[in-house]
Amino acid sequence: MVSPIPLGRATLSLRPVESRRAFEQILDQLEEAILAGELSVGDKLPPERELAARLGVSRTSVREALRVLEALGLVEVRRGAEHGVRLREEPGNAFADILRFLVALRHLTAETVLEFRLVLQVWAAGCAAERRDDHLLDLLRGIVERMEAEPLDPTQFRSVDVDFHGTLVRAGQNELATLIFEAIRHSIEQMILDALLREADWDSLRERLTHEHRAILNAIESRDVELSKRLVEDHIRGFWATRLDDGKA
Repeated sequence: MVSPIPLGRATLSLRPVESRRAFEQILDQLEEAILAGELSVGDKLPPERELAARLGVSRTSVREALRVLEALGLVEVRRGAEHGVRLREEPGNAFADILRFLVALRHLTAETVLEFRLVLQVWAAGCAAERRDDHLLDLLRGIVERMEAEPLDPTQFRSVDVDFHGTLVRAGQNELATLIFEAIRHSIEQMILDALLREADWDSLRERLTHEHRAILNAIESRDVELSKRLVEDHIRGFWATRLDDGKA
C-alpha cells in the first residue's frame, strides 16, 4: 500500500519495501519520486522516523540510504536549528572519488583516461573557438601569461597546465563535460606530474609546452575551429607519445 506524505506543493508517494537490501529499495523509491516531480532540488525530505514508518523499514536502513545519497553529493545533511536532509541545489562530484579508485585499482588504465581526455579536449577546443567566451578567454590568457612570465618548476607547471585545460573544457559550455573533466582531474594531475618529474631537460620541455599553449590560445582567439582542434590533439599526443611506457602507468 502506498503511503502519501504531504510536502506542501506536492505529495511524496512511498510504499513499504521488501526486506532484501532495504536501503537500495529506498534509493529506488526516492529516485522515482524525483523523476515523477514529487521531489525537487532544495526540497527537505521527511524526518528519518517518518520515512522509516512509511517505508516499513528500520531507521538504520533509512540512515544507510541517506549516507549513500550524501556520499554521492545529492543531499546535504543540516544540523542545528535547520536540521534535516535536503536535495542539494548544486550537485557534488562523486565521479571524482569513484574514478580515483578505478584508476588506483587499474580498472581504468592510464591509456584509457588519456584517450578520453583527448576526445574531450579536442571537442572543447573546437567549441571554445566557435563560441569564443570573452571571460574564459581572459582566464586562458592569464594562465598562458603566467607560463611565459615565470620559470615554473614541474609541480607548479602541472597545476597551471591542468587549469588551462580545465578552463578550455568550461569554454565548451557543456556542464556534463565540465563535471567529467573535474572528475578525472586528480588522475590527470598525477600522471602529468609523474611524467614531468622524470624529464631530464625540464627547461626545454617547459619552453615547448608553453609555446604550444600559446598557439592553442591564438587559434581560439582567431575563431579557427579546425586549427584549435588540431593543435590540442597534437599537443596531447605529442606529450604522451614517448611517455606512456616510460614507467608511468
